[in-house]
Amino acid sequence: MRPARPALEFAALPTSDPRPSAAVRGAIGAIAFSLAAAQAQAETSFLPSGFVRLEGARYVASDDDQVWSTWVGAGVDLLKAGQVTFEFTADLETIIGSELRTFDPNQANYHLAGAMRVAVLGDEVIPFFHHVSRHEVDRPKMQAVDWNIIGIRGRMNFAGGRAWVVAGVGHTLGDTPVGYGWELTLRGEAEPVRPLYAAADVRYVDAEPVDFLPRGSFTDVSLEGGVRWHRGLHAIDLFAAFERRNDVFVQAPGVRDRMLLGFRIGPVGRTRAPR
Repeated sequence: MRPARPALEFAALPTSDPRPSAAVRGAIGAIAFSLAAAQAQAETSFLPSGFVRLEGARYVASDDDQVWSTWVGAGVDLLKAGQVTFEFTADLETIIGSELRTFDPNQANYHLAGAMRVAVLGDEVIPFFHHVSRHEVDRPKMQAVDWNIIGIRGRMNFAGGRAWVVAGVGHTLGDTPVGYGWELTLRGEAEPVRPLYAAADVRYVDAEPVDFLPRGSFTDVSLEGGVRWHRGLHAIDLFAAFERRNDVFVQAPGVRDRMLLGFRIGPVGRTRAPR
């Protein structure tokens, strides 16, 4: 009979801790933090871009009060963080007549605005704050005329960026000397066959009569067409337009239907304040 084999005894081998050491974990964390910081730095930029815009137009037909309209403005993107951009713009509209001299500036209207542009699936949602201050030049100032609007706009692009629509709604803050309440705006632009373009503006203002402006709610309309020459993100426009504009005077009621012939230099698609 074969003798039984002695039982084999196995000593347990020492096993290492499967978790990485503290030093390795620290190195991995440092690398991850560095990558995250680099990505954040790549997606966030301070003062990434700015622009200026110029516009001049002749009223047809004109009168002694209003012969020319000019806009001079500038804007800057203060901060861009991912899909969000904070911007500030400042514009000066000057109305030039011929009552006192050949070129007689009689209105200076200031527009200051801050906005946050949020990119959403190729379009934009834009909360904004807009300050307007209107002044008569070389004339007695009977009443301070200014107001603030807070609201939101939405921009949708079509045809690969060759057409777009911007719709907005806003409301004045506090009491205003002009009696404005709600403001609804709609602007559309299209470049069907370059260099031709067309644009349309509609602005509805819910207003109450005030002492120096005895009128109610009103609607401004502008229809524009012309040629546009692109240079990167900027362009030069030569245009003809028809507009119906209310409250054309600072301290007196007035509405005008008229043509404009003019030019514009500035960024494409960065719509300035309504006239």
